Amino acid sequence: MKKITLLILLITSTLFSKEISTYFYADIQTQNEIKINLSKVGFNIIGSYDAMQDKNYKVIIYTSNILKKLANKQDRQFAAIGKILINKKDNILVFTNPKYFLTAFLQDDLNKALVSQVQNRLKAAFTLKPSTYSIDEDDLKSYHFMISMPYYEDMLDIASGDNLNQKLLKNHKDKIVFSLKLNNSTLYGIKMDTKGGEKDYISTLNQQKHSVLLPYLVIVNKHQAKILHPKYYLALSLPKLTMGEFMTIMDTPNDIENYFKSLFK
Repeated sequence: MKKITLLILLITSTLFSKEISTYFYADIQTQNEIKINLSKVGFNIIGSYDAMQDKNYKVIIYTSNILKKLANKQDRQFAAIGKILINKKDNILVFTNPKYFLTAFLQDDLNKALVSQVQNRLKAAFTLKPSTYSIDEDDLKSYHFMISMPYYEDMLDIASGDNLNQKLLKNHKDKIVFSLKLNNSTLYGIKMDTKGGEKDYISTLNQQKHSVLLPYLVIVNKHQAKILHPKYYLALSLPKLTMGEFMTIMDTPNDIENYFKSLFK
């Protein structure tokens, strides 16, 4: 009887599992074609760059009024953008799945109706195929890689004080891929083109195909700058990688933290 009950529970769990793909794939297009298709459904491009300093991997960052509305709450600013990778090496487009990352970033502030609008508009503009990278919807809201690893809310404070935006713009304008003003804060995408930076850790993990997770993001408000903990964000973005694989970049979380701290000195 116990075996039958266990079998029923396993079948029920499988039937009602809501796996959400981390990424979508589509046929390759030019940046101009992407811009036109995005604009038709209410998105606008706010930045682009060659990820890992490699012209084969162009990341495009876009936003919309809906995304900005969803992100205009305390510590939810990371939800304000989506990304598309023009992957010339594999001849495909790679998209961050809005539902996946918005579920992870918004948690209890998730507005499923608005998220569905974002998702549906993207699907109306492109023919999308889901990746095998995925996580259960319920697990996304409180995601962490394993016991003792950070959650979404365990962000790293990397700077405090006055004039943080001015410091970044004055001293490291060349590192800024995009900036997006939101209520009482600015979201930046920053390239890390240094030794131990994005080129090194992405290639070590052999994840160039998913370099759409770049550039790394930082929230800057009047007196504080913070980033998602790298041990959270990298694991969230690459959910199929094992602990052994992440151990090959064991110095990367500290390298990212120290790099962002250096930008505001």
